[in-house]
Amino acid sequence: RKVDIIYMSTLFEKSQITLELPRVLSLLGEQAVSAPAREELAALRPSTDRREVERRLEETSAARKLLSYKGSPSFTGLRDIRNAVARADMGGVPALFAEYNSRTAAGAAVDCSNRKTYFEWSVNDVPYSGTATYNPVLTDEEAAAYTVPNVLAGDDSWLPTLYTEQAAVPDASLADGVITWTADDFAFCYAVTLDGEVVAFVTEPAYTCTVPGTYTIRAANERGGLSAPSAAIEYGSTGIGELQADGADVRVYGVAGAVVARNAFGPMEVYTIGGSRVASLTADGDARVALPAGIYAVRCSGRSFKVVVR
Repeated sequence: RKVDIIYMSTLFEKSQITLELPRVLSLLGEQAVSAPAREELAALRPSTDRREVERRLEETSAARKLLSYKGSPSFTGLRDIRNAVARADMGGVPALFAEYNSRTAAGAAVDCSNRKTYFEWSVNDVPYSGTATYNPVLTDEEAAAYTVPNVLAGDDSWLPTLYTEQAAVPDASLADGVITWTADDFAFCYAVTLDGEVVAFVTEPAYTCTVPGTYTIRAANERGGLSAPSAAIEYGSTGIGELQADGADVRVYGVAGAVVARNAFGPMEVYTIGGSRVASLTADGDARVALPAGIYAVRCSGRSFKVVVR
């Protein structure tokens, strides 16, 4: 009888290898987001107990149904706290273990009613040498005390906010195709963006535009943190080919996906380079005409312009 049991056990183990169970468990482990989950998956083994098999199948069916109704939950950020729990059970006492304004994905307050609140420890094998009780939820007043200076300053008065504080927003302006702004003593460099994409980093408070579009400037502190962007600056292409030089002080230029007119009044017409009219409107100061990329001739305020739309 003992020989039969050993034979069946050996056959069972060989069947697992034949069915590539180790490979399947390895693939499952690659999907796990925590070490404990990977360890549990690696320890999975088939069962020969009918009730146990039925129970596992029911769990699998319930899990699949839940996923179809609610979608896959996020386990990003899970950490292995087994060592911390073991230390607590051996008498370790955390300096602080509490939640503040934690919410579920649905916006409800996280339930902390089952959190451990009472800790005890022993000294020289004398039980209950000390105890501590913690509220697992911070009050507004308690949470307000945990500022960066209070937590990190310590005895050496180290204040990381001096290194991470954002630089001031550049006061950028455009003149003769050059964007300039006031230098910031706390700025390491400046990021220049064109239509939302960074195109240059400069150390001097000036940038010469060469491509039409919408520009912004952001100051970077010495740790690389960027300030909020400056006011948008639109640089056009009126210098490409002004057909006439008389008339009012009107500006017409192309940007990404549009022709823009500034200080334009009265009838405004836009033509393709082949002479087909694609837009006709009455300008009242500023006007914007959405157009596909190409070269266009624009007539307004007694002047004609050739512009490039990107």
